[in-house]
Amino acid sequence: ELNNVNFEYDNFKISNVSFKLKEGEKLALIGANGSGKTTILKLILNLLKRKSGVIKAFGLEVNKKNEWEIRKKIGFLFQNPDDQLFAPTVWEDVAFGPRNLKMSQKEVEIVVEWALKSVKMLKYKNVSPINLSWGQKKLVALAGILAMKPKILFLDEPFANLDMLAVKELLEILENLRK
Repeated sequence: ELNNVNFEYDNFKISNVSFKLKEGEKLALIGANGSGKTTILKLILNLLKRKSGVIKAFGLEVNKKNEWEIRKKIGFLFQNPDDQLFAPTVWEDVAFGPRNLKMSQKEVEIVVEWALKSVKMLKYKNVSPINLSWGQKKLVALAGILAMKPKILFLDEPFANLDMLAVKELLEILENLRK
């Protein structure tokens, strides 16, 4: 929930942004390049500091004290999947988050397989992310987020650089996940 949120940086300004998202709802932030869509997501994650206004997530005010509790519940898919992928194989990349959440090896195996199946990328588990197409990289990055079981997904320009077939496939995957 955002109430009258304001942010300024150099000549860039966001003024009086307010909205509330309820469980199960979808929301699209639409605007021109540079209009502040990504900035709003970063404000919610407390990666940027608002000038004024109130931001709450999961009943907690977004601030330094609560940021890690909030961040554990939010999955953030970057616009460029290359900024998210770094391990030598798809499997290792998707397993990174669950391992850092201190899941047991068995839990990691279960959740990684589920996440890769959810995005139709299990057959690529032993492939290096470097050898994947842009759309496949996006799906692997999404699987890495899903493996951490977030309560909400933030997708920054999820359809950028995807052809219509890949957009359709990603929309189907997202709808299946929402259900």
